[in-house]
Parts: sequence; C-alpha cells; structure tokens
Amino acid sequence: PEARVHLARTWLDRDEPARALALLRPLSSESCASTLCSLALLFSAEANQRVGAIEEASQAYLRASRDPLTR
Repeated sequence: PEARVHLARTWLDRDEPARALALLRPLSSESCASTLCSLALLFSAEANQRVGAIEEASQAYLRASRDPLTR
C-alpha cells in the first residue's frame, strides 16, 4: 500500500490525476486506521479536484479532516 501512495503522488506531480485515483481508490475506500490511509484520502481529494469531481473531492477532504491522523 505504501508504494501505491507514493506512485499516486508521482502521478499527481506529473499531472495525471486519473491514474492517481486508480491507485488510491482501494486505499481510501475503507475506514482509515493509519497515516497511510489518511494520505491516500488527501491525495484522492486533490486528484478528484483536478479532474473536476468537486463533490468527491469535498467528501475526501472532509473524511481526512475528521481523522486525527491527518492533523
């Protein structure tokens, strides 16, 4: 999972948010219990925002902000 998060960040840095989302969806769909999941939520939010999925981005940011591991 950690490698997927790092690769997703790389895809975001290369302006490939759809590829990042494909890697992050499985990691951020479960309830967060680790810092890695929290990062996946934040990166998913950014990727969704970049592809114009504003509602999904908003929900991911909301979930990440509720998690004490992302603070």
